[in-house]
Amino acid sequence: MKIKIAIAGLALILAGCQSATDASNDSSYGQDVKAVKTASTMDQAQLTSTFYFAYDKAGLDDTSKKLLQAHAEFLNSHPEQSITIAGHTDARGTKEYNQSLGQRRANAIASFLKEQGVSQNQIKTVSFGKEHPLTNAENDQAQALNRRAEINYAE
Repeated sequence: MKIKIAIAGLALILAGCQSATDASNDSSYGQDVKAVKTASTMDQAQLTSTFYFAYDKAGLDDTSKKLLQAHAEFLNSHPEQSITIAGHTDARGTKEYNQSLGQRRANAIASFLKEQGVSQNQIKTVSFGKEHPLTNAENDQAQALNRRAEINYAE
């Protein structure tokens, strides 16, 4: 079962708190964080995050890097665990361009994690380009939701 927790929830988890706060109204970072309980170890939480990007960009901001640091620490302490990073874009641009941009977004996260010591064997990347939008609305705010990369832990 996956439970959606907003960015404030991740901050509380990182701070070692036992409870989570829903801050889904905090649109300043647009982070969508999930906690997943695994059957293999009691109460072990795996963080799965969605990271948003500026239009036509694949660079990570400081907030994303801080959140990714928690993923790196988890992956480094659980070398048997693996992830898939899926890159996405909004609908603007050609299919080929967006496929490439989605891959650059996924690669940006993978590169950061590898710089933190995560093994290449733990990381897979894929690009969906504009093929799997979160929304089909055409306004700028809605399209910003489609410019993302998602980390998914293998179960």
